[in-house]
Parts: sequence; C-alpha cells; structure tokens
Amino acid sequence: LILNAERQVLQVNKAGERLFGHSAQGIMGRPCDSLIEAGRESGNPQTQDGRTRIDLEEVSGHGRDGERIPLLRSAVMFNDLDGALSLEAFIDLTERKQAQEKFRRLSEYNDLVLNSTDEGIFGVDLEMRCTFANPAAARILGYSPQEMLGQDIHQLIHARNEDGSPIPRPD
Repeated sequence: LILNAERQVLQVNKAGERLFGHSAQGIMGRPCDSLIEAGRESGNPQTQDGRTRIDLEEVSGHGRDGERIPLLRSAVMFNDLDGALSLEAFIDLTERKQAQEKFRRLSEYNDLVLNSTDEGIFGVDLEMRCTFANPAAARILGYSPQEMLGQDIHQLIHARNEDGSPIPRPD
C-alpha cells in the first residue's frame, strides 16, 4: 500500500487486493485504519539511514467479510512532490499462526503422555546426548529430568564397571 500523510490509501497492488479481499477501486481513498489495526508503536517509527521506517511489526488486518488477518508489516516513510508518503508491505501470517497453535497443542499432548506414565522414556540426539527425559526415566536413573538434558546418555546409564572403572563407549 502507498499512503498519504493522512494515511489514506493512494495505491494498492494485486497482492494487496487479494490480501484484503477488495479491488483496488474499493481500497484506494479509504483510511488505512479501515484495513489494519496497527500497534501503538506504529505512531512512533524509528529513523534509520535518514529514512523513517517501521521494521517488522505484527498487526491485525481486516478481510472482506471482517475476518481478522494476522499480518507482518514493514513500512518506510518518504517525501515526494506530493508530500509525505509511506509504503507499507504486509505478509499474511495466518498459516504460520495456525502451525504454531497446532505445534503448541501437540507439544502439550506429548507432555501429558510423557508425564503420566511410570515407564522411563528419554530421547537422544545423533551424539547420544539426552534431549528429553520424563520424570519416570529420571527417577529410575537417579537424576532430575533437568540434570539429564544435554548429558551423554552412555555416561548416565553405563558409567562404571563393578570395580568402578569407566565402561568405554562403543564406537
């Protein structure tokens, strides 16, 4: 979007038309606030390299039917013969937000499963360092889950022979 000093839309590209669900004619001349709800920090942009800009701010947009659209916004303000203008670019974050919520729910479910069993369960990375351990695994091995994280699992499980000498790690 290109906006004037009063934040009216002067120009919109095809991506903006698709994002907001209106034709260019339906968007141009409208106040930008009818399309997005900018955060409080928007009114106080930073100055960098002699240009006033807003770097990557999350805002909410409004689609054609009033549905909320999570957006990532970047803007640069400049002057031309017609006065102060701003160029604002938006990225639709809908899919990203949905994926984050799905990941959060899956993580919560996994935590419930891991923490509700009496079976010891732990995971390791390619270097055989512990990446997670449920409370049962930690209790069985005599550690807390936090003490196990990042440790060589071989050292935690097979640390010593009966005579106290270390058991060598197989290659």
